[in-house]
Amino acid sequence: MLTLRPSPPPPLRADRDREELTRIWDSVGADERKVLIAHARAVVEMTGAGRRTEKRL
Repeated sequence: MLTLRPSPPPPLRADRDREELTRIWDSVGADERKVLIAHARAVVEMTGAGRRTEKRL
């Protein structure tokens, strides 16, 4: 039997909000970037969203 999987999400570069994300990232300094990365990692850890990608983090 064929198992159908959902389509993967489109890459971020195809997202309409990509320009805004790029502007935000470019506007903050190195320390703020570290905070943003730490926050993103904490969200992934708490939601379990990164279970499949833990090796990449």
